[in-house]
Amino acid sequence: AFKHGLNSDRERAFIHIFFKQQDHQLIFELQNSRKSGFPTSSEGGIGIPVARKRLEVLYPGTHQLKIQSTERDFSVYLSLNILKDTG
Repeated sequence: AFKHGLNSDRERAFIHIFFKQQDHQLIFELQNSRKSGFPTSSEGGIGIPVARKRLEVLYPGTHQLKIQSTERDFSVYLSLNILKDTG
């Protein structure tokens, strides 16, 4: 968000970050403005695919990652099951 979300128009740039623990879920939401001319693909470069693989290794089947990208903003929703399986 800080590297790719702030553009030269600092007066209109924004970053919103939200964390919440609900039951056994940790919920993280982020929304930031986009740099003009920055690609609108939500997959981006290498960072997002690596993050997806890492989440699958660390939280197999117990996480949800949603990424949305528009010309105006970029948003991420991540929920993690933080309850350890004791079985």
